[in-house]
Amino acid sequence: MDKTPDKNPDITPGQNPRVELGANGDALITMVYMPRKVPDHLDRLRETRNFPERDVSMGFLKAQFKREVEKPYKQLGAVAAAWCENVPPDLLPHTRLDGLTRGVLNVIVDSSAVNYELDRVLRGGVWEKIVVASKGAVLRRWKTSVGVVEDADTDNQDRR
Repeated sequence: MDKTPDKNPDITPGQNPRVELGANGDALITMVYMPRKVPDHLDRLRETRNFPERDVSMGFLKAQFKREVEKPYKQLGAVAAAWCENVPPDLLPHTRLDGLTRGVLNVIVDSSAVNYELDRVLRGGVWEKIVVASKGAVLRRWKTSVGVVEDADTDNQDRR
């Protein structure tokens, strides 16, 4: 009776048979489990098909910060420089750029009279100059609203 691993149906791959002689001289076959080397393609499958480890770092905020803060304020900086160059000096202290959202420049003015004057100036051709001078930022229209315009010099004097 031949008990080689090739012909014995009880022996599966990954198990190594151990042949020993019994007390009466019969051959005893015992199975010893030997771990198999996992093929490389299975390791690659495990890497791609398993769930990735949870990211507990703050790295996910980098793209969001760039999209929501850095880029709009970089564009607003270019618009602010063009605004200061083209808006008349008598209206400039009464205005404040509030933000740039989807091509709409939000401007805060301190009174309705300044709002009217600024509207006339922008419609008179200054808006086109600002659009051309602010490179990189897409300006479609402006929106003015009456609010509080804080002056940086006034804030510093109040704190002293």
